[in-house]
Order: sequence, then C-alpha cells, then structure tokens
Amino acid sequence: VVWCMYLPGTAHSSTLRVSLLFLLAATCSSSAGFAHPAFQLASRPLPRASHSARSLRPSLAGVQTAGMILDKLAVLRTATIVLASASPRRKEILNDILGMSVKVVASTFEENLDKSLFTPAEYVQENARLKALEVFERMTRDGEHVDLVIGGDTVVAHKGQILEKPRDEAHAKEMLASLSGATHTVYSGVSLVFANGGAAPSEVRCFAEETSVTFAPLSEELIAAYVASGEPMDKAGAYGIQASGGVFVSGINGCFYNVMGFPMHRFSRELSESIEQGAMPSLRVSAQL
Repeated sequence: VVWCMYLPGTAHSSTLRVSLLFLLAATCSSSAGFAHPAFQLASRPLPRASHSARSLRPSLAGVQTAGMILDKLAVLRTATIVLASASPRRKEILNDILGMSVKVVASTFEENLDKSLFTPAEYVQENARLKALEVFERMTRDGEHVDLVIGGDTVVAHKGQILEKPRDEAHAKEMLASLSGATHTVYSGVSLVFANGGAAPSEVRCFAEETSVTFAPLSEELIAAYVASGEPMDKAGAYGIQASGGVFVSGINGCFYNVMGFPMHRFSRELSESIEQGAMPSLRVSAQL
C-alpha cells in the first residue's frame, strides 16, 4: 500500500494508484474480509497515570479513535488559556505547532519536592499540578480571568535516578556520560486546571507520558564540545532532542514531542476528552459541531 501511494507522478499515476489499491483490497478481502494483519486496526490505549480520566469512546464503526482538538481550535482560541511555564519549547509546541493561542505566565513554584517520595511519573505530575495551581491562584487573586491553566514538567529517569536540568557544566558532562550508549526514559507530566470563572478550580486533570530514548556511545571530546555550546544547560537530562543534541539519539520509542518537553498527542487527547465531558461548558456546544 505504501509503495502504491508513492508512485511517481505521471499522466496515469492517479488511475494506477486507485486500480492497485482496489486490486489489493479485493485480494485481501476475498476470504475473511481484510483478515490480513496489515488491515486490522487494534485499539491500544496508551499507559495512563493514576490521575488520568476515563478511557476513550469508540467511534467510526467500532474502530476506537482518540479525540483530538484540531476540530476545536477555533473555539479554544476564544478562551483564556495560560501556560504556567517559561519553557520556549512548550510554547512552541502549543502555539506554533498545534496552533493554539496560549498566554505564558511562568510559575513561581520552587520545584523542591522530595524525589524519593515519588515515582518519576508521579513526580512530574505533581510538579505540573503545583505549577499550574500556583499560577491559577495568583491570577484569580489578582482578578484576572482565566479558563484553563496548563502546567508541565519533564525529567529524565536513568539507573534509578531522576535527572532534571544540570546545575553547572560539570554536572551536565556527568549526566551525558551516564546516558552514553544506554537507554533512558523521559517522563513529561501535564496538569490541566479548569476555572470556569470561579475562585477555585472546577476540575484538575493530570497525566504523565513516557518515552524511551537510546543514546549512541559518546566520547569525552563530544560531550565537552556539546556542553561548551551551552545548549544542555536548560534541559532535563542535559540534552535537547529537537536541537543539536538530537545527533546523540540512535533510537526512540514513544512520542518525540514528549522528549522535547510536552506530549502533544496525549495533551490533545486529554483536553478534547475533558471538553466533551463538560470541563469547559462555554465551549461544549460549539466543540461538538
């Protein structure tokens, strides 16, 4: 099927593509109706953190599909949505890539939780929740209107340790050396604090996403050159997959944007589901159109 869809553009290419697709469909459906594994759509729910809400609803003739927010962007842009993070990468994902219109209000939460009390997934969720609540409470106290506050946090977990941003260049080199030639896990937590005009949140929804990342072996010279560039100093695990640090990555299993700092697919799914369940009543009717 993939080969058919990428046939070179010729005068008869469209007809040829359609003919080949119909022929392949007829062949595969001749016995048990698209019984070939390539034509079987499996519903595989993503791992969900303990804070997550209900599972997705089935649609499209029995095929379970994740709700997205692309069909709701027009109405979401009319709401006051705040990102409780100064991360330029989260803002880029939300506004430039996803097409939202969020306002940035950096949280003043100190991020001083005791890591030993949490799993990595719990840790990023709690950080994200407290960041978002701090901004929500501050804006509400100042009389500012807000419909939704989004909090986020990302860490790298490796060999039983939670790695955040490096303290200094020596710490960055130490982190990168530990990740060299090994597979680590990136966890991003997101918190959605819905307001609906009240002094207290009407709903708080938290979830975490994880992605496995494998590094190629790194020499001391390579690590030193990368650290000297200054790029790793504001990034969890001391590297940025979306920038030159991406050259270290030999493999990834999971969401790329999660490693970048914000799980775009999971966020879109969770927000869409929240809207459909009435978390933002003023948007509910329009969002269903």
